[in-house]
Amino acid sequence: MKRTYLSLIILLIGSVTCLFAQRPTQPTTKLKTSGVTCNQATINWTNGNGDGRLVFMSNWLSNFAPVDQTTYASDSVFGKAQAFKNVYCVFNDSKDSSVTITNLNSGERYYIAIYEYNLVQGQPEYLNQAARIEFISDSMGVVDFAIDHSYQCLHENDFKFTNLSKITTGEPTTFQWDFGDSSKPVFAKDTNHHYSKGGIFMVHLTARSGGCKSTAYQRDTVLIPYEVDFILDTTAVGNDSIRCAGTNKFELINVSSFPIPPIYGAWDRSRLTWTTNTGANGAAYNFDFETTNYDTITVQLRVGRQVRSGAKLCFDSISKSFYIRPPMLHDSNVTINSRVQSIDTNSFKLEHSGDSIASFTWYFGNGDSSIQNPVQYSYKAAGDYTISCRAIGKNGCEQTYAIDVSVVKNSSIAEIERKGLLTVWPNPVRDQLHLEHSVSGYQILSLTGELIQHSAQVTKNIGVSHLQPGTYLLRLDNGAHTLIMKLAD
Repeated sequence: MKRTYLSLIILLIGSVTCLFAQRPTQPTTKLKTSGVTCNQATINWTNGNGDGRLVFMSNWLSNFAPVDQTTYASDSVFGKAQAFKNVYCVFNDSKDSSVTITNLNSGERYYIAIYEYNLVQGQPEYLNQAARIEFISDSMGVVDFAIDHSYQCLHENDFKFTNLSKITTGEPTTFQWDFGDSSKPVFAKDTNHHYSKGGIFMVHLTARSGGCKSTAYQRDTVLIPYEVDFILDTTAVGNDSIRCAGTNKFELINVSSFPIPPIYGAWDRSRLTWTTNTGANGAAYNFDFETTNYDTITVQLRVGRQVRSGAKLCFDSISKSFYIRPPMLHDSNVTINSRVQSIDTNSFKLEHSGDSIASFTWYFGNGDSSIQNPVQYSYKAAGDYTISCRAIGKNGCEQTYAIDVSVVKNSSIAEIERKGLLTVWPNPVRDQLHLEHSVSGYQILSLTGELIQHSAQVTKNIGVSHLQPGTYLLRLDNGAHTLIMKLAD
């Protein structure tokens, strides 16, 4: 018998525990609204059989439901309590059967859900079934605004907001602008705003009139361009920022990067261009180019970014300069008395005046050389030769400057013409044309044969500064021989 009584006691205790753990079985009923204005409403109901009930409210249709053993703080000022996916608890009580909710927007639809609960060991267990109702607050009119350009670049953004609201309360109205970037609100009918950071922002325009409030929302986008940068490819031999004169190849690596968040979405496009002050350009991700120019070489990388199809590109750029040392030897500091001379009397006199040269050697194209400067050299056999000066600069640069010369048996202009050795420079010409050998006369003709300018005087220089830009024929005379060549002015 002792065992029977003990079992009965255990069974009874278990039944009591199960009874207290039961959820409510009857939901809230007979929901209705009263006293609805533009900024408040009263919700009335008949209580179910729970120990208490929660009233949740949102301004959009939500499937939110309370979680067992979780308590929710309430506040009848809509939007003041903690938000759960834009759902707010506006009532938590065990006795009352109504609540007046304030801080509503005018003309807006609201959704109410009431859940019954029982307390089990001090923790709520909720009835899964909710009582629901929805209503629309009274309207104070239409609140609306326009954005002149809702997509702008960070560096130049200036958003213009135009108020399109039509308020019907007949009372004075105040407008408040909030730009979604933590800046101070602006109280004005229309306004402008500059964003100091990029992102997608929700702009609010709130109108208040006669105790009513209504808010309109729109998004705008402030685009951050790429963080643009490039470097020299250090794996390429000789790819340095300072070079010696000659043919130089620059190999550049694009190291531009995405800015830190915000992320604008899946659509994110770029367009880039490379330009240089040498005329080279490109559109590939990395960039290689060659140049024979010297002095400062400037390279610019410009990258545009677009995060919406059809929208403008927002650009940023960076420029970097590299230096190519000028040649030690060039036409203005190397002189030669004549490039074509007779075998009987040839004596080539050469001199350089490069002041940055540490050492040099003249080579005469026949195995002979000299380290004198100036230097004088005579050939023993007729022929074409290349005289070169190979120099090493004080900065370590090396350079070879070459001059083609000819030693002829007959130094008449016919021989010069036959060998194609007559030097006329510069061509194109702007002010004065120079001849390497004196001629007994010349003519400048148009391409149609019209005589433009002529002289029968012996000369080595022809002035052409008065000619109109164009292409002409130059006829040089030396006794019985005539040479005709094209001349660009």
